[in-house]
Amino acid sequence: MTERVKIPPILDGIEHFFIEPEDISDSSRGRLLGKMWEILDTLCPAGSATEVTLRVPSDRLVELGLVSERRAGEITGRKIRKKQEAQSDEPLNIVRFHRTSPDVFTIVKTYVSEEQERPIRIDKVVEEKMLLERHKGGFGFSVWKREDNTHLHTLGQRWIQANPSGKSELQEVKQNVKDFNRTLALIAEGLVPECLGPKSF
Repeated sequence: MTERVKIPPILDGIEHFFIEPEDISDSSRGRLLGKMWEILDTLCPAGSATEVTLRVPSDRLVELGLVSERRAGEITGRKIRKKQEAQSDEPLNIVRFHRTSPDVFTIVKTYVSEEQERPIRIDKVVEEKMLLERHKGGFGFSVWKREDNTHLHTLGQRWIQANPSGKSELQEVKQNVKDFNRTLALIAEGLVPECLGPKSF
C-alpha cells in the first residue's frame, strides 16, 4: 500500500479550489485565485525579495488531464525519445514567482513545445507570464505568452534557431479554465509532488 503524501496545512483540501469545466463563474474563479494568492503570500510575504522556483514533470500534467491531447502526445513522445537516447532529463514545467508589489505577484512558466513533422522536429521554448493582482473587488489574473529559441532537428542535426536576434514579444492571451487549474496545480505539485493524487480535471 502506497503511503499518502504528507500535505502541509497551506495545501490541505486544495482539490476543492479547482474550477469544474462547467463552472466558470466569478465566484469559482475568485475562490481559486484567492487560494493561489494565499499560497504565494505565505511563500513570498510582503516586504521580502524572495523568488521561488518550482519544477514539475510535464507528464504529471498529462496524468491530471490538464493539457490538450496534442500537448499530451508531445510530452509522452519526448519522454520516450529521451529514454531511448539514454538522456536523464525529463520534460519539465518550470514555474518561478515573486512579489512585484504588495498587491501583485508575477508568475512565469516555461516549457518546451515540440511539433513533429517527419523527418523534421521543431522545438520552441514557451514562456507564459502571469500577473496575479489583488484589489478591493477581489483578484485579477492576466496572461501573456511568447515562443523563443525556435530550432529544427532534422537529418540527425540541430539547425540554427529561427529567431537568433533575441526574444519575441509577449502577446496577451485569453484565459480558460485549464489555464487557472494548471497554474494552481503546478504550484501545488511543485511544492509537494503527487499532492493532488490521481485527480483528473
